[in-house]
Amino acid sequence: MAKTQLVSALLAAQKERGLSTASLAKTIGVALSSFTTLLKGKGAPNARTAEKYAAFLGVDAAEIKAMAKPGKAAKAGKAAKAAKPAKARGGRAPKTASADGVTISLSEAFDILSDELSLAVHRADKKQRTIIAAILGG
Repeated sequence: MAKTQLVSALLAAQKERGLSTASLAKTIGVALSSFTTLLKGKGAPNARTAEKYAAFLGVDAAEIKAMAKPGKAAKAGKAAKAAKPAKARGGRAPKTASADGVTISLSEAFDILSDELSLAVHRADKKQRTIIAAILGG
């Protein structure tokens, strides 16, 4: 399922604040299971949770409903504008992301951001990764 403007805005806020998926769900005030279902594109917020997402993003609940619709270019205010993905040549969104000389697919990036341990390992330097591998028995 296509990523919605709501998911893009939430992921941008997560990255900006440096929060794990669980911490972001707790900050917003929604259950982790429903939050991850939303992030995977397999659900949409109900009226009560839409208000929580709206309060977190600083928009009204009607905008959240519009932002949650897949494949529609809803007018979702500044939260959606801030979450627009970068465009590559030809007007298409990039399929990979690069940072510090490391290139990974966007799905890999999402998986890393979804798991706190993976995120910690990803951010670790070589010495820290060696220590983590020794602890995990790898």
